[in-house]
Amino acid sequence: MKQKKEQTTEEIREYYDLEEFPLSSLRRIPMKRPGTPQESFALRLPQEVVEELREMADSQGMGVTQLVRAWVIERLELERRKPEFTSPVLWERTRATVEQMLPEIVSRVASNTK
Repeated sequence: MKQKKEQTTEEIREYYDLEEFPLSSLRRIPMKRPGTPQESFALRLPQEVVEELREMADSQGMGVTQLVRAWVIERLELERRKPEFTSPVLWERTRATVEQMLPEIVSRVASNTK
């Protein structure tokens, strides 16, 4: 079997020389980035906190950024579940339903305590 000759950097350069590969032959291809657009956010923390975060992230097999991102997203999801984040319409429907059922609930509790 014939052994392939390794190309030098100069030979590779010559092969891909712009004379042989004119830029006019290139065309734009629209790129789609996966997922939702993201943005950076700088955060200053005490050195000992950063060291502790690194240890925690290492123990979970992830980077510090991944760990902090997961924590922030998790906390936001919890905060969104609080009543003040609920839409006013939904909150009003829930209040009205509870208000309507309250007499029956009070009656049942009173009859069970006798």
